[in-house]
Amino acid sequence: MVIEAEKVRDAGVGVLARFASEPMEWGRVFFPHHFRLDSPDFHYWMISYAMTERKFAVASPRQSAKSTVLVFLYPFHALMFKRKRFIVIVSNTFKKAAMHLDSIKKELVENELLKKTFQ
Repeated sequence: MVIEAEKVRDAGVGVLARFASEPMEWGRVFFPHHFRLDSPDFHYWMISYAMTERKFAVASPRQSAKSTVLVFLYPFHALMFKRKRFIVIVSNTFKKAAMHLDSIKKELVENELLKKTFQ
């Protein structure tokens, strides 16, 4: 069952509880501009592994949305649902790490659905 963004504001705690265990669904509803295409099984595997393991490595082709899932969605979800208090974003350059952090910051400032739901 896919939840529409318009229904999230009125749905209450039950929907948020569901999103707590389904980060990919949460990402599609709150950040549709980041998740325009259907996510392959690989994305679900990555995020579920990230939620249960402290360390792991992922190898996949360029442009397969690894960073979107693991550096944007996973830390954002972990912070919003209070699974983590601190997140460290490491990249091969400061510029890349700052860019990833800026994406999260921009959503916190500009995403109205996010602000109304998690006020």
